Amino acid sequence: MMSTQGSLGVEPMCRLAEVSRAGFYRFLQPRYPGEEQMEVRNAIQQIVVEHRRRYGYRRVTVELRRRGMRVNHKRVLRLMREDNLLGIEPKAFLATTQSDHDREVYLNLASRMKLTAINQLWVADITYIRLRQEFVYLAVVLDVFSRKVVGWALDRTLTTRLPLLALQRAITLRQPAAGLEVDFGVEVTRHFQAQGPIACVETPAGRAAVVVHRGAYSGIGAAHAALHRWCSDHGELIGRCSWEIYGDHHDDQSKLETTIFYLLA
Repeated sequence: MMSTQGSLGVEPMCRLAEVSRAGFYRFLQPRYPGEEQMEVRNAIQQIVVEHRRRYGYRRVTVELRRRGMRVNHKRVLRLMREDNLLGIEPKAFLATTQSDHDREVYLNLASRMKLTAINQLWVADITYIRLRQEFVYLAVVLDVFSRKVVGWALDRTLTTRLPLLALQRAITLRQPAAGLEVDFGVEVTRHFQAQGPIACVETPAGRAAVVVHRGAYSGIGAAHAALHRWCSDHGELIGRCSWEIYGDHHDDQSKLETTIFYLLA
């Protein structure tokens, strides 16, 4: 039984102490070693996802306290840094000059495809799974036509080998025809270091030059040209890999957004 001060109930005591009832009852529950740490990390993950990674550690700390968790900002900063959840600075990317260009532009055709059989379109994603005392990361490859998982991988760390292993298992299982085209999503692991309209970032595959083109797809060639000029001016050698990430569809072409990456040698 829990003793109370006189006839004062839990709710008025929580109000006087400026804590939530949920936090108070959570405090009374027996804990396994490390369970409280995982609970805080899980709450941080939820807050960051809910606010599209726009919340920094200070705002996350305020939200955690509002939920009844006793944490300080230094601990939140450390956990967010360990889990690669630091907020993304919206000004990291600047738009390039839009102009017509004769370079061929390859669009993201996945949303326009009419599927008639398996192995025509695969999609993939990475998520985390909370265990009692740690997080593990799951990468999944899904065949869109059959809605069947064709490859997956599980690991304690979020590294390049995780999605590659899932993809390798999918290829081994399905044996797709030669010429399979795969689009990779990339998780940026540091804050952007903007230099004019171009940014240099760290990706799981290495350093990359990146720029965001805002506007019609016909102007993407100018963004590619700007990246080449930037690499030349800064003495950077372009590697063998480049990729584009397409934003949400808009009928207004001025709102289209395409992120272009060039891996640096």
